[in-house]
Amino acid sequence: MSRRPREDRIQAVILFYTHGSGNGARLNWPEDEAPTVRFIERWASLFEEFGVVNDSSRSGRPPSSLTDKNKQKILQDINKDPEASFRDREKEIKIPHTTIQRFTGSLNFKSYRIQRDHQLSAGDLIIRLQF
Repeated sequence: MSRRPREDRIQAVILFYTHGSGNGARLNWPEDEAPTVRFIERWASLFEEFGVVNDSSRSGRPPSSLTDKNKQKILQDINKDPEASFRDREKEIKIPHTTIQRFTGSLNFKSYRIQRDHQLSAGDLIIRLQF
């Protein structure tokens, strides 16, 4: 739903004070598509409180932390230490591990842990043969 223009907000406040209520303002709205009573009453109360009918900006979704600069930092860290985990990278380069996961996933990198085999010593061989 789009916001109503500033002229509508001004008109709502004028009609509210002229007719004494939101419902009276709505009934006397000059156009076919009158705003809701709630809209009129809200803008009238905001006008009483602040003296203006300007609409404040909305916060919205925060910007992504996956910028070109951060992509470069992630790739440099992968080249420097390919065995590091996402959480270790997060501590190292100060980028959330979820962002690192999302970026490496978009490059079709697969995360894994290196499995190191245990090496048998000469003494282990004798013990294993006795078993």
